[in-house]
Amino acid sequence: LTFWTVRHEAHRASEFYSDAIWWSVAVAILGVIAIAMPPSLPQLATRKNRYWSPLVPMLPIVLIAGVVIYREGKGSDALPKQFSPLSLAAIAAYKVNSGTFPEREIVSMTPERKQARAIVLLVDESIRSDFVSLEPRNPVTPQLAERRSRLIDFGPAVSGSNCSLQSNALLRFMAYPRDLIQSVKASPTVWQYAKRAGYRTVFIDAQAGFVTVYGKLQNYMTPAEAITIDQFYKLDNAIRTHDLDDELVNIVLKEMSVGDSVFIYANKNGAHFPYSDGSPAEFASDAGTSETLQSYAKAVRWSTDRTLSRLIDGADWGDATMIYTSDHGQNFSVGRLT
Repeated sequence: LTFWTVRHEAHRASEFYSDAIWWSVAVAILGVIAIAMPPSLPQLATRKNRYWSPLVPMLPIVLIAGVVIYREGKGSDALPKQFSPLSLAAIAAYKVNSGTFPEREIVSMTPERKQARAIVLLVDESIRSDFVSLEPRNPVTPQLAERRSRLIDFGPAVSGSNCSLQSNALLRFMAYPRDLIQSVKASPTVWQYAKRAGYRTVFIDAQAGFVTVYGKLQNYMTPAEAITIDQFYKLDNAIRTHDLDDELVNIVLKEMSVGDSVFIYANKNGAHFPYSDGSPAEFASDAGTSETLQSYAKAVRWSTDRTLSRLIDGADWGDATMIYTSDHGQNFSVGRLT
């Protein structure tokens, strides 16, 4: 289901994983040929089984679907992977077509006073916490380290998911851990809270240019959610990949300069794979011990350290607050792809 939802990322994924994909396709073709070869069963046995044998594969699919429904969306991770996706797809199709989603709650709290004129929630892409440091002269984020007196480091955070879709949805839908399943469906959205507090709302998507399907939104955003946002920016593919976050910063600075109360939710391009696209070829970095880590560190230094420092210097933060986080990190293992 996740792969289908992010099918617009197929080009970037194929570019990054091209070497592994060809081997996987070759093995898959051999597997299909082996399975498709007719078995040498006696003719009598074939006649007896022809009616019920096609139903046999449905049994594990139905059983797994039952487990997932009973456990409210959980329980499929340790079950056979060849059947779990079909079970989850069947449940999702039922949920979508039955229309059983609850109405979102209304914000009940009333703000006593505004704490900041502008609030910027900056959600980076694929940034590991150990690649962002405020220690002086560190090799990846030295510019942020120079501004450490203006920053508060809350330490590493646990990602809500290892995929941007779920992580961003959990943030926007204001889900809370003690009742994750219900709150992600029924809690007021971050836009509702912002408007209740008197803020104009702005959304910036720096990755929208990679969506080739006209009108398609990302990270489980729906048209119903989008129309509640006052200003909606989608950066297109006319902008070079390593310039996307600079354009995002330009928009944030422009919206903050208006002078009214504004809440900005911005999705950066960050260090999205392929990492080599995340910084100019001539940009140098001395971090990382392998080609992959070097490329990743360059992307972090260019798109996070440099642009975030530019945003800090370019805005008046006397009556404004920025919250910075990433949707998830990256898992690097020696000899393996991330």
